[in-house]
Amino acid sequence: MVHAQQLPNSNWHDRPGWIPADITDHWDDDPYAYQTEEEAMPAGGLHNFLSAYIMEMLRIPLQANGLMLMMDNFMLYRDLHGTRRRIGPDLLLCPFQSPPLNVYNLDHQPPPALIIEVTSPKSLYRDIHDKVDLYSALAVESYLVIDAVKPDGTPKHNIELRHWHRRGNRLRPTLTTNRSHCTLPPLGFKIEIVDQSMRFIDLKNGLPLRDGGEWRTEADRESRRADDEAKQKVIAQQRADEETIRADDQAKQKVFAERRADDQAKQKVIAEQRAAAAEAELLQLRELLHQSQP
Repeated sequence: MVHAQQLPNSNWHDRPGWIPADITDHWDDDPYAYQTEEEAMPAGGLHNFLSAYIMEMLRIPLQANGLMLMMDNFMLYRDLHGTRRRIGPDLLLCPFQSPPLNVYNLDHQPPPALIIEVTSPKSLYRDIHDKVDLYSALAVESYLVIDAVKPDGTPKHNIELRHWHRRGNRLRPTLTTNRSHCTLPPLGFKIEIVDQSMRFIDLKNGLPLRDGGEWRTEADRESRRADDEAKQKVIAQQRADEETIRADDQAKQKVFAERRADDQAKQKVIAEQRAAAAEAELLQLRELLHQSQP
């Protein structure tokens, strides 16, 4: 299998390869028509959860860089005979478009910089063997397999990452022993497996992305902190008001005390004046009595 650009247009066939053999004319050219039971079969809850989790975690950071992930959309390519084929990668990295593409057609689009497959109970062999060869032939730059599901559909105890990057004319493995972390330059992120969960590290600043639950926890924490600060502010204002009232009362008490002191001083002066007048009057009476004696 080779990328469409390596095939001359004269060899291309109008009839898509996914059309059942018994339909000889008037076929439906829609890439989503005639899906096989395997293509239409749900891959499982954990598989879908991980795919949606990755897409949602990276949606905003990728859009800021003019990129986006397509999830469960068909990618169209041509085989060696020029016949159109389809495959449905779990996640495909492509330039941002709004509205998003319905299909990623290699007749018109460049090879994807990254394709991500999340294993389902029966897909591991195809994901790490057949699709490596296919994506190599389609000139995909980087290919990541997230192996998280056992054959019985239950979660694996340790999620494993398997990564291939293009060197020369094919995809070659980059991970040998440690499959718990992987750098993906097309995304601009490093993926780490920590306690059976994925963490994304921004290659530019080395900071981890936070998921919705972490954002909600942080938002709740900030909300509680804001409430506490508002309560403390109210308490501080109440204390300030009480202190102002106390200061006003003290100022009034001081004014009252000063007035009382003034009144007492005035009363003292009046009393002294009266005492002096009484003493002068007594002296005058004594003088008069002394003069009236023979």
